[in-house]
Amino acid sequence: MKNLRRAAIIFFGIFFISVSVIAVAAPGVTVRAEVDKKTVTIGDKIHFTVTVSAPKGVEVEFPEAKKKIGEFLVKDYDFSKKTFFGKNTFTGSYTMDTLNPARHAIPELKIKYRESGENEWKELGTEEISVEVESVLAKYPDESDIRDIKGPLGLPGRYRFLIYVLAGCLAALLAAAAFTYIIKRRAAKAAEKVSLLPHELAYERLRALKAKDLPGKGKIEEYYVELSNIARCYLEERFELRAPEMTTEEFMEGLKEEEKLSRAHKALLKEFLFHCDLVKFAKYGPSPNEMDLSFKSAEKLVDQTKEI
Repeated sequence: MKNLRRAAIIFFGIFFISVSVIAVAAPGVTVRAEVDKKTVTIGDKIHFTVTVSAPKGVEVEFPEAKKKIGEFLVKDYDFSKKTFFGKNTFTGSYTMDTLNPARHAIPELKIKYRESGENEWKELGTEEISVEVESVLAKYPDESDIRDIKGPLGLPGRYRFLIYVLAGCLAALLAAAAFTYIIKRRAAKAAEKVSLLPHELAYERLRALKAKDLPGKGKIEEYYVELSNIARCYLEERFELRAPEMTTEEFMEGLKEEEKLSRAHKALLKEFLFHCDLVKFAKYGPSPNEMDLSFKSAEKLVDQTKEI
């Protein structure tokens, strides 16, 4: 009888010990992080996904969505939860980009979890992921030294004579009205504002912006807004491109089939405008050297595309 009682005590003791071990065992929680591409160019979107798998009854908490993860700007964020065969799958999807060419790391993200009824959170971290961000100009090594737009093709010789005849006729008509025109022109000259060419206007605006010394007054965002507008207005006046009315992405999308600008000009413009947007909208703090390079990029764009 004593042996039977002792056996029963041992049996129930083992049973309760086993139940206790199972209750405090860590749940089967896993986390996986991945990107849709490991190499991109400046301004390209990167889709970064964090997936957490956990049994039912386990709470999962993602870190608060931020505007920036490492060197990447978060443009969009989405969170979803699905249940399948007694397991929950939590997914955090981040759409990001960066304007800094280099090898950047998407840092570890801490995911919190706890079983229902527990007060203390546990953590799992994602693996660090490296992404290579290339400059747009790297795609065109033979065009890194931006050249001017090619002039119009010459006409075949058989058409030149006809053009000379038409030009002579036009000159004769103009000569007949020259005296009247000169008198009217002189009378209105005092009140008439001489129109400047697009590149002359752009140079004047750039000089005026530099004279304001906005960076020295701490008005960095205002400086980049004006610098971006000068470049956009120049493009509209020079090439009849409606740049001021579009976002940078809309404008660059519209330029894909535009033949008035070379590929190298488009690459320079893309880096310049996206860098301006980084300061204007993402509150990025550029260094004095970066501000100087942005100004020189705007000047270079005008220099290389002005009328000759």
